Amino acid sequence: VSPYCGGIGVASAFVSLNVALYYNTIIAWCLYYLFGSFRSPLPWSDCPKEYYPNGSYTVVRECAKSSPTEYFWYRETLDISPDVSHPERFNWKIALCLLVAWVLTYLCMAKGIASSGKVVYVTATFPYLVLVIFFVRGITLRGMEDGLKHLFTPTWHKLLDPVVWLEAGTQIFFSLGLAFGGLIAFSSYNPVHNNCFRDAVVCGMINCCTAIFAAIVVFSVLGNKILSYISLE
Repeated sequence: VSPYCGGIGVASAFVSLNVALYYNTIIAWCLYYLFGSFRSPLPWSDCPKEYYPNGSYTVVRECAKSSPTEYFWYRETLDISPDVSHPERFNWKIALCLLVAWVLTYLCMAKGIASSGKVVYVTATFPYLVLVIFFVRGITLRGMEDGLKHLFTPTWHKLLDPVVWLEAGTQIFFSLGLAFGGLIAFSSYNPVHNNCFRDAVVCGMINCCTAIFAAIVVFSVLGNKILSYISLE
């Protein structure tokens, strides 16, 4: 459009790089949990134990004060330090998972639209398969109706809170990728006479329906968790 607008493209590429760094870190964490899920029992199911020469043991105190899942996340996965001034040793496990994440990203994008277009068939449909599996499991749990009741019971006075609308707008921009560099790059491969209005409406409707469906899955499990917590109390 204009040479003076060249900075927009540079800024868009820079933002895409930052998002890629962020998302690949999350993928590295997911890969670490994926590899851990092949262990039996699951490493985050119970607190680790400290054994003594006489055969007795005690549960790690920090884990007992929190929970096995929190301990595994902060101590096993992140190996988090008390503060930035006292870093822990190099976390080679997460580093290897991050390397795998970047290799997978490269393989998906190596041939441009020719390879990434085929990968989308898997990345766009597989999450729905997983959601359906979790949905079937979630609605069979005890207490799931309490979670769904909490989800669909409106709190009308929240509509007067501007923060709610700010968070909603942020989520829509985030989930749809509005005006994002990657989305613009992929859309440039559309035919000249492609019906972009139809695509925008369809994508928006699918996004909203998916969000509601995913919320049902999450809150059905939360309802069961709350019931289990009350039972323990």
